[in-house]
Amino acid sequence: MGRFRLPKGPVRSLGAAGLLNSVGDGAFATISVIYLVQYVGLPAHQVAVGLTIAGAVALLVGVPLGMLGDRVGPRPVFVGLCLVEGCAVLAYGVVGGWWSFLVVAVLAATATRATAGVRNGFIAHLTTGAERLRTRAFLRSVNNTGTAIGAALGGIALLGSSEALLRLLLAGDALTFAIVAIVVGRIPYRRSRSGSVSGGLRLVVGNWPFLAASLSQGLLSINCTLLTVALPLWIVTRAIVPNETISLLVGGSTVLGILLQVPVSGLADSPRGAVRSTAAAGVLAAAACLIYMTSAGAGRTAALVLLCVGSAVRLFGELLQTSGGWSMSFSAPPPGRECTYQAVYSSAFTVATALGPLLAGWIASEPDGRGWLTAAVLFAVLGPLAAGASAAVFRDRAVT
Repeated sequence: MGRFRLPKGPVRSLGAAGLLNSVGDGAFATISVIYLVQYVGLPAHQVAVGLTIAGAVALLVGVPLGMLGDRVGPRPVFVGLCLVEGCAVLAYGVVGGWWSFLVVAVLAATATRATAGVRNGFIAHLTTGAERLRTRAFLRSVNNTGTAIGAALGGIALLGSSEALLRLLLAGDALTFAIVAIVVGRIPYRRSRSGSVSGGLRLVVGNWPFLAASLSQGLLSINCTLLTVALPLWIVTRAIVPNETISLLVGGSTVLGILLQVPVSGLADSPRGAVRSTAAAGVLAAAACLIYMTSAGAGRTAALVLLCVGSAVRLFGELLQTSGGWSMSFSAPPPGRECTYQAVYSSAFTVATALGPLLAGWIASEPDGRGWLTAAVLFAVLGPLAAGASAAVFRDRAVT
């Protein structure tokens, strides 16, 4: 799978700042909804509606901000988005009603979604070739580590039932965005020279292989929702194993993902490897669904073993999918269009994030495991589709 040395220079600085920021984000994700409901006094359905609207706005704004990153450079846009998100997180502490919450949520969601594309565009400027893929995998592992730590801190804070403590965590998370902005602002980089970047969006929209690859990769990433939504619902509603098993499966998958993301990325550091990884991701996701389905008819011990095995298979599929997708998305854009392409790629995952919970709820609710069987067929089809579209992207780049 290839060896990976700890990055030096700008990437190491970016990783250190990202670790700190992801600790704050993990805490924020854990406490924000409870803070809004219990201390601000917003009804749960209003919070849900506000977050949905914010996600929709973020989906619309992400690509234009990616284009801005190509026009003025990814670094200043990255810094600006960090500052906007930090201010939005800080503003959560002074939200007094639904409308003020909606404004803050829109700002936070827009900055979060847009940052994904601009950050990857920035990585494309800092690194070259296969090193881009390894760097992205390294940063994901670092961020997942920080998120897990932050979630634990948020859980501890909730035990204290203190509004002041929750506001302190919000302020701490906001501070981490300022730190990231300072670090990013000091990182030297060389912008791609491609003349005018006008027509960047038309260039992406006309790239049908890239659009197809992005959408199919996004749908394939619903694999992640199997662990966080479908499997917990399946366990709780079927009572096949104790509910505490959910923590074991989620926690174990998180730790293994952190340890294996970088090594597995080496399997996708060439066009052929990326296509094979993407195809295998669909097969493994389908296999995991079938394993989960068989757990319903097994005894408690056998069901526990099947769920653990299925989760390991599912995780490896997730790691292959992310690696194959990154390799494709980094290879697709011509010089000077990195942020626009990455923003479009990220938007496909935003759509999948919205669809994933709906599909997961349906999977868990279907009798006799028929939902898992349908999901297995879906992933088995998506894998080859995503792989074929990715292969077309690599072929197009090879002749241009």
